[in-house]
Amino acid sequence: MDVENPLLADYRKGIPRKLELLQQLVAGVKRERSLPSLEALRYEVHKITGNSGTYGYITASDLCKQLDVDLREKIKSFTKDIISEEWLVSLDSFLQRVERAFSAPDKQVQF
Repeated sequence: MDVENPLLADYRKGIPRKLELLQQLVAGVKRERSLPSLEALRYEVHKITGNSGTYGYITASDLCKQLDVDLREKIKSFTKDIISEEWLVSLDSFLQRVERAFSAPDKQVQF
């Protein structure tokens, strides 16, 4: 019988919290369209980029990395006009795709 590694089990238990936080931060960006809201979203996306890959969620990591790069560019050259309606809609797509990506790891990891 395979016993799941406690670190991996803890990470998996925390996934719903991560997804909820991403949803809240995306809602904040949509509502405020501000530099601080972009920075808060980028901070969490950047964290998820690194640790999700470590735990075998490669697709989730790749999706977060793409958004991280996009957010970095928007933050670097921020104006209110940089946040388009089209980009805001793309955040909904990101949330759906990352939720699917977290439904199961892409690879088994050994600790």
